Amino acid sequence: MGCIMVAAGMTCEAQGQGIATEREALVAVYNATDGANWSNNRNWLSDEPLEEWHGVTVQDGRVTRLVLDNNQLTGSIPSELGDLAGLRELVLNHNQLTGAIPAELGDLAELQWLVLDHNQLTGSISAELGNLANLQRLLLNYNQLTGPISAELGNLAKLQNLDLGDNELTGSIPVELGSFANLQHLFLANNQLAGSIPAELGNLANLQNLWLAHNQLTGSIPSELGDLANLQNLDLSDNQLTGSIPVELGSFANLQHLFLANNQLAGSIPAELGNLANLRNLWLADNQLTGSIPSELGNLANLHILWLADNQLTGSIPAELGKLANLQRMVLDNNQLTGSIPAELGDLANLQRLTLHNNQLTGPIPLSFTNLVSL
Repeated sequence: MGCIMVAAGMTCEAQGQGIATEREALVAVYNATDGANWSNNRNWLSDEPLEEWHGVTVQDGRVTRLVLDNNQLTGSIPSELGDLAGLRELVLNHNQLTGAIPAELGDLAELQWLVLDHNQLTGSISAELGNLANLQRLLLNYNQLTGPISAELGNLAKLQNLDLGDNELTGSIPVELGSFANLQHLFLANNQLAGSIPAELGNLANLQNLWLAHNQLTGSIPSELGDLANLQNLDLSDNQLTGSIPVELGSFANLQHLFLANNQLAGSIPAELGNLANLRNLWLADNQLTGSIPSELGNLANLHILWLADNQLTGSIPAELGKLANLQRMVLDNNQLTGSIPAELGDLANLQRLTLHNNQLTGPIPLSFTNLVSL
């Protein structure tokens, strides 16, 4: 009656002990996080079966999911959670949890989701989390975590989504993060990370999103990032990156957003960026880019925003930019552009913002600008 035979590896007595241990672990969660004041604490601490407790899922006599997001949890995460041996999903995001992430969570061998974002957690990221061999999603963003990113996280072979953004992490990006064969999303933005961008990140064959903005990263952009064939979003803005923009970045068949603004990038804008057929946003502002604006950018049929302000660009504005039928913003101010304003810009029917000041442009404003009804 619900017990597994001894030959299968568990007696009724052992199963009962397991349930008792898991109940104790859940009671520890309730007590540590002020369960009396949760938004929903239905059946908690009652004699009802655990699967009747709000947010608890039980399968084959084991707690497999604990989902208490947006539930006004306060206090700290108890180490007893490490006793929920069958747990696959731990979702405690959007609460007011404080304190450190218990190292005991690294004992949850079955865990697939660890979602603790949007809390007030402090301390470092435990190296023990690198033991979670089945983990697919690790979301610790929007906390107050400090210290370096543990190289041991590179052991999470099944990881698909890693978000450590909006913390206070320091140190460099571990090269071990380039070993995630299944990773689709890597978010490390809004920290205090320093050092260079590891070339090994170019090995993340399934990566769709790479967000490293608002850190203190230095060095050049690795050309190996051009190997990320599935990349849709690349944000390296607001760092201290130097060197030129690699021509290899023009090989992203699926890229929609390219943000490289607020760095110290130099050299010319690669004409190869004109190959980014699906690009919607191109932000290269606040760098030290020189040379002319490539006419090939006129091939970006899906482009909505072209932001090249605050560089040292020279030459004329290419008439080919008038082919950008979906463009809403063209921001070219604070450069050294010369020549006249192309009449073809009057064909940009969806243009809402056009910024050309602080250049050396000459000649009249084209009469075709009367067509810019959305400006």
